[in-house]
Amino acid sequence: MLDAAAARDQLTCLGDRHPDAHVLVLGHTHLPVAYTKDGELPAEGEITLEGREWLLNAGSVGQSRERRPLARGLVLDLGGRLARFVAVDYDVRATKRELRAAGLPEYACHLAPGRGARLRRRLAALR
Repeated sequence: MLDAAAARDQLTCLGDRHPDAHVLVLGHTHLPVAYTKDGELPAEGEITLEGREWLLNAGSVGQSRERRPLARGLVLDLGGRLARFVAVDYDVRATKRELRAAGLPEYACHLAPGRGARLRRRLAALR
């Protein structure tokens, strides 16, 4: 989920298809986000889920797209109507070694975000 307009569209679709649902959990973007129909909120710490529809994306357990590589997750407590974003350090070098040992190409291993990393990924994908 890349912007507030797309999140709003997804939340509208959720309400149309599942009127009793109030939380939509997504993944795979590698970036943590929390949206309501009113816009984006910081995806950190604990969020009370009362009174609004939410689109939540925990980010990535590894291969983050942030300057500081963190393993991110989301603890969702539907009974308590709470969501807690968590982030912990992980051993990036060991992870890269394991990914390479598993046969993944270099561009699939963690690269810090930024223009240089995007260019390296594109070049590696062309090989």
